[in-house]
Amino acid sequence: MPGGGGGMRRQQREPPNTKEYYDLLGVKKSATPAEIKKAYRKAALKNHPDRGGDAELLQKINEAHEVLSDPEKRVKVINMPADVMLPL
Repeated sequence: MPGGGGGMRRQQREPPNTKEYYDLLGVKKSATPAEIKKAYRKAALKNHPDRGGDAELLQKINEAHEVLSDPEKRVKVINMPADVMLPL
């Protein structure tokens, strides 16, 4: 059936609280890009499934890094209240 959406579908998940991005990487809102990168690498290694970590947590860490390492996305996160959910 053409356009039937066969194959795997991405699972929809609720985006984390904006404060959670910083907590996942263990950085402050004032962290530099180098600090964010260093914290991401450390968290990714620690939580990688091949090293006994949780795959779902690694996805959240990757998402946090993606948002915080992009200056435009990061400005949106910084300017949002902590209880606002960020649409992806």
